[in-house]
Amino acid sequence: MNRAVWIVGLMAVFLIGVAVGAGLTSDPWPLLAQAIVPGLVTLAAAFYGAKYAFDLQTAKSLREAEIAQVAAGNKAIFALIRKCNKLQNFEQQFLKQFRDDPTAFLQMPPLLELMKDDIAVDLDSLSFLLETKHRNLLGEISVGIAKYQSAIDAINARSRLHLAEAQPAIERAKIIEGGEYTLQQIVAALGPRLYATLTQATNQVFDHTARTLVFLEDVSKKLTAALKETFPERSIISFTSADVAQCEHNNRLQGDGPAAPGRA
Repeated sequence: MNRAVWIVGLMAVFLIGVAVGAGLTSDPWPLLAQAIVPGLVTLAAAFYGAKYAFDLQTAKSLREAEIAQVAAGNKAIFALIRKCNKLQNFEQQFLKQFRDDPTAFLQMPPLLELMKDDIAVDLDSLSFLLETKHRNLLGEISVGIAKYQSAIDAINARSRLHLAEAQPAIERAKIIEGGEYTLQQIVAALGPRLYATLTQATNQVFDHTARTLVFLEDVSKKLTAALKETFPERSIISFTSADVAQCEHNNRLQGDGPAAPGRA
């Protein structure tokens, strides 16, 4: 808009010059007719031309900003769904079969270390939400990321405990895989402290995984709804069950699911 201001300034200077010149003549009207009308037309054309160019550039910048914001939102939705898929894979492959098993604390195999920061969500790119009525959603997404990291931490902590302490204790007690043992015999082999710690760690895995799955699904749906409302003319991704199943399949092919279990 600086160009338009510059043109307006020129118009003012021009008019002042014409007025001064007219004041020095006995008959100012011919001078005014010859100078002002063509000058005003030229300056008006220059002014509206500059304004049109400025408006065009502004509209282009707004479109580019909107495209970038929509892309950032879609990437965030996809990342949240991938986090959800990773935990769903873990639940289907490891948790589901042990959910009602009283010996799940021992029977559920440990995993190799799972990465908790491998699926990034760029919160900075979603800062535009702070200028909308959905500003609180940014905090919810941050909480969802923290819950996901806590769930992975719980899985890894339980796996390390199982590998480093439970398995050596079971071996020392000469309890072999496939044998029939009472819960009391297993507890005696582990010792009260390790039994309580391993049981608590296993329960935390079940709890963190279930709660995080619900939260991530909810916040990803909220983000989809918010983006559709904010950008009604844009294409916003949302995952149907078929999409989720396909994404899970792709993740497994790419090694995005849980790592191979360790020795049980």
